[in-house]
This record gives sequence, structure tokens and C-alpha cells, in this order.
Amino acid sequence: MRVAARINRAAGYSSATMTETPHVAPENPPSGDRPNEATVGSGPGSGSPATDVAELAAQPSAGLGTGKRPARTRRLPRLLLLIVALQSFLILCTGMVYTSFQEPDEVAHVDYILAHRHGQWLDGPGERLFQSGVLKAYYAVPSTQNHEHVADQAPLKRVDRKSFDQLGTASQTTGQPNQMVQHPPLYYALGAGFSYLLPNFEGQRFDVQIGWLRLLSLLMMIPVPILAWMTGRRLTGSSSIGFAMALLPLAVPSYLRTGASVSNDVPMVLFGALLLYLLARVVTGDLSRKTAIWVGVVWALLLLTKGFSLVFPPVIVLAYLCGGRGNLMARIRSAWLPAVLAGLIGAVLGGWWWIRNEVVYGTVQPYGFGPLWPLNRVYGPDRPGGTERNFLHGFSTLMYRRIFGSLGLIDFPLMPGRLLATLTIVFSVLVLIGIGVGARHAHAPRWSMVMLVLPALLTVAVMYSGSRSVYFHVRQIPGVQARYFVPFLPGLTLAAALTMTWLFRRFRSWIPLVAFLGALALEGAATVLVLDLQVGPKGPGLGHRVWGGLKYSIGWAPWPGVVSVVILLVTTLLVVWTLAALVRFAVLDSQADRSRPAQSPASELDLQTA
Repeated sequence: MRVAARINRAAGYSSATMTETPHVAPENPPSGDRPNEATVGSGPGSGSPATDVAELAAQPSAGLGTGKRPARTRRLPRLLLLIVALQSFLILCTGMVYTSFQEPDEVAHVDYILAHRHGQWLDGPGERLFQSGVLKAYYAVPSTQNHEHVADQAPLKRVDRKSFDQLGTASQTTGQPNQMVQHPPLYYALGAGFSYLLPNFEGQRFDVQIGWLRLLSLLMMIPVPILAWMTGRRLTGSSSIGFAMALLPLAVPSYLRTGASVSNDVPMVLFGALLLYLLARVVTGDLSRKTAIWVGVVWALLLLTKGFSLVFPPVIVLAYLCGGRGNLMARIRSAWLPAVLAGLIGAVLGGWWWIRNEVVYGTVQPYGFGPLWPLNRVYGPDRPGGTERNFLHGFSTLMYRRIFGSLGLIDFPLMPGRLLATLTIVFSVLVLIGIGVGARHAHAPRWSMVMLVLPALLTVAVMYSGSRSVYFHVRQIPGVQARYFVPFLPGLTLAAALTMTWLFRRFRSWIPLVAFLGALALEGAATVLVLDLQVGPKGPGLGHRVWGGLKYSIGWAPWPGVVSVVILLVTTLLVVWTLAALVRFAVLDSQADRSRPAQSPASELDLQTA
């Protein structure tokens, strides 16, 4: 018990509120059901989504087959809160490395937020012309896309930077229109509303305006690690897996970069993580009306954010089928009403945008550039003659380059191709194996792991179809972006964490630490590469170029240089603190494992502890 109390404190649980009661899972659960389904409607998971934080945060690190259930508490683990703080400061640092507009389409997102701020809503394809002040600011910041050593140009002095409106409120007269009109209005309305909460937003420098809008993205990313942890705890009962889920996304450069940019991918990440958590409740037996309403509302928010939300209907249906009990017909009878309720709420509140597109433009997703900016103006003249084999090869190459790549503006600079291919293959194998491991050992029905990775698979299918249609027109492969996967990382990382736990179950307590060290290595290498090649000045010596790139980035930051230095110092402190906390967690959890009675091989693989 002393060791258990120490591990609770290491993870951040209050020992004053911790008690343990014995729990024994059925030895032979009915075929097709998981042990937890015997208590549907009672105990953890039967209440509202908001109460589940209290239910799950109370549980200590679960070994494989501990057989103990702690009492409830309303505290989240301090280690999890430390991870959230670290992620927030890493996002701030990423925003410094990537100066204003150095994120794909960030200039277009900023412009369309200003359009909503000025009352210009629901523009048709090709109808939104960029505000001239936005383009002037865009051209004032050296572009890092396909350029090297931009630090050879001194940053524009802060006193010489003007606001977007001061640079010009009129629309441009030439050039391509803003294609963001093809997206639903929710994110742009949120950005415009947030700007009205800030005093004198329209009079502040353009880099400060972008800094505030990026801060909105950071705020939206704060709940994501918590939701990932809650999802992992809900499905496995394991704190190690929950912490690994919160840490593994940090290894994907697009994750932090998305949170550090002005982009409608950010609310997709937030709402996607929230929906996956709600569906994790569903698959573990929560078929309540309240949860169905939450599922419908969150799906509606996704529908009003971006088109990739259209992949969720089969995911929601599968989740409710998993959440039912008995054979297929029995599951349908028990789950059809909450599933229909969730679908109707989502369709009514969020589906109107896509129905409107079909009625007005004759397509679900109109081409944002409009008929006045035809396809060959963007991608060039027709170049027919492509083959399915060549397209598959090109599509696959872009996928493995960008999942762990996309360091600069999409492809430049790039880490070694073999490294990126290896990382992608290893991660994919971990996910695929995790589906099987979760089917046998997770605290959820067998098909729940398929449900968690299905959104990512359907997104690949959508990207494949859209890119293929353009490829056979102009022999280019657009629309293959790693950031499109970021909203679905919780499901993918859970599958990967399950595999690592299964492979290294005797060292499972160390998996969060290993995940964090891997994330630090990848993000550190990516940052050095960007500062060295893309941002840093020319000259001999890696240290000289990286230091010059860092000074350049601090010079373009919207706040004074001393604030940037403080952010870097606090981030360093949080990295060291998180490392120490993860080591302590792993050591104490390992001691707790050794103090438990010997388990049979079968019970060691059982992830259920609730």
C-alpha cells in the first residue's frame, strides 16, 4: 500500500481521496461482449461526460491486471497538467520559429477572419478578394517556402510594422481569390469574435494581430492532451497508456505547428479529440440520451469547421453498435435510438452548410477559387498520360514524407527520406497491431479499436480520391497534408501505445518516458534543421546558423525579445521537470508492479482494471 500511495502521488493523485476496493472481472465473459458491459448504466460511464473527469482522474496507474478500483476524485493528475503546460509552451516556441504567414494557407485564414470581422460572411467561390493590407503584410515577411537562409534579411523593425487596416482595407484588384470561402464559417466567426474581446485589435501591429489569433489556437489545443488521456483511461484503465497518448502527438511536427498557426485545422483537432472521447464512452456502454446529445452537438461543430468531418457518420454508427450488448440485432435494438438522436442533432445543427452547397453550387464541396480561377490557372495546363501505378507511388511517397515531415512550408526542408519512411512504417505497424491487441485485451468491445482508427483511414481515402482526380488532369498530387491527420491522432496513438504495452509489458511503466524522449528527439532535430537551413543566415558552422536563425525568429516575434527569452527558459524548465516526473512515475509504478501478487501470463495481458 505504501508503494501504491507513492505512485498515486507521483502521477498527481491525492492520497487523501484514494481508497481501493476489490474488483474481479468475469473469467469467461459472453462471446462478443467485454467484461465492463455487464455494468452498463451503472458505475463509471453512466453519468454525463462532464462527470467522467472525476471518475477517471481518481484511478492510479493501472498495471496489466491489477484488479483494483480506486474511489472517485475530481482532480486530474499533476503529471497530466504538467504535460499540458509543456505543450502550451512548446506551441509558443514553435510560433517563434515559424514567423507570421509561414504556415500553409495562414495568410488566407487570417484574411478570412478579417472578412468576418468586417461583416463579409458567406462569400461564394471566387468572390472573396484578399484585403490589400493583408497582402502587403504578407510580402513584408520573408517567405521561407523553397528559400534558404532568410535571416540574411534583417527583420522589419517593430515600429515600422502597421496593422492590417492601416496597410489598406480595400480589396486587391488582381491575383487569385481567397479559397477559404469553401470552408464552413465557424472557425472564422470564432476568430472574429475573439478579436473583438481584445482592446484596440484593429490598431495593433499585424504581427501582434497574428500573435493574438495564434493564441486562440493555443487555447483550443489545451484540452487535447486531457481528452486523449481520458480516452485512453476509459478504454484501457491504464495511466501509462493515457500518458503515452498525451505525449506521442508531440513527436509529429505538424501537431505543434498546427497549434502555433492561424488555421481551421485547430478546432478540428479539439472537436475531433472531444468526439473520440465521447465515442469511447459509447463503446464502453454509455448509451444515455445525454451522451447522444453531446455526440450530436460535437459532430455538428465539426461539420461547421471543415469537410473532413463528413467521414464521421460510419464511425458514430460503429461506436453505437459496439456499445450495445448481445448479438447484432440486440445491439441494433438497444443502440438505434441514441445513434439516430446523435445523427439528427449533428445533421440539423451542422449539416445545413453542406446541403446548402449542394443546392446552390451543385456539389458538396465547391472549388474555393471559383470559376474565374480555373484549375489550370492553379496547377498549369492539362498534362494527361498519368498511370494508376505512378499516382500510387507519388501519393505514398508524399504520405511518408509529410506525416513526420512537413517541417517548413510542406516539404522544405526535409529530414532524410529513409528516416521518414521508417518512422511512418513503424508507426503504421504499431497501429495495425494495436487494433488486434485492443480487440483481445482492452477494456472495450473488440471493434472499438477499429472505430478509433477509422476516421484516419477514411481521411486517407478522401485524400486519395481528391488527389487522383487532379493528378489525371495535370499530373500533380495536391491535397496530401499531414495536418489532416492531426485531429485523429488520439485514436492512432492509442493503438500504438497498446502495441508497445503488449510488446514490452514488463516495462510498460517506462513507455510514457520513451514516448517523450522520442518526441523530444524528433522535434529537436526538426527545429535545428529549420533554424539551420531555412531560417539561419549563411556561413560556416551549425551553431552559428542556428543561433542566427533563433535571433531572427525572436526579432520577428510579436512581443519584446525579453519575453521570447523567458518563454524559452520556461520551456526548458518544463522539459526537465516533465522528464523528472516521468522517471519518477516509471520507477514508482514499476515498484508497485513488483509488489503485486504474481500473475498468470494471461492476466498480465489483461488491460482491464476498472
